Amino acid sequence: MNATETQATNTTGNTTQAVRDIPSMLLPVQDKQLLLPGVSVAEIVNFSYPDCPENAPAWFLGYIQWRQIAVPLLSFEILNQQTPSQYSGMRRIAVLNNTGLDESVPFIAIVLQGIPRLLRILPQDLTEVTDMELGAAEMAAMNASMGETVLLPDISVLEQAYSDYLRTR
Repeated sequence: MNATETQATNTTGNTTQAVRDIPSMLLPVQDKQLLLPGVSVAEIVNFSYPDCPENAPAWFLGYIQWRQIAVPLLSFEILNQQTPSQYSGMRRIAVLNNTGLDESVPFIAIVLQGIPRLLRILPQDLTEVTDMELGAAEMAAMNASMGETVLLPDISVLEQAYSDYLRTR
């Protein structure tokens, strides 16, 4: 068994199987840390100012060019019903793979408020926080073994908002 595996016993207690860790990314947004599986994040890029169409909703920041594709840049904070603050000087952009909600939108992007971190998470490293109010784009809050509370974002909420916007233009 390698360093990224642990043993788990099934409910009968007779057999053990290897439980692999989950390569993940911790993405800093305003006052929060979002935890996503690494496969959800296509790339982290330096911040670039988006081209914003007229009359766009406040959460739609515009389009960035990434690998010769126009990718919509969205405000996680506004779609999560938070009041956004000023962005920090350490802004980055996380380009996220689509969830399959709308195949015509292969990627969306969000603004980060710092440098993301790679993590390897085992299921037992996370404990659900049940007494925390979640935003519209958050599925769960978790206490992580590293001593931080992290949020599991619902990326489909972001995709749905953007898809709805495209249909109403």
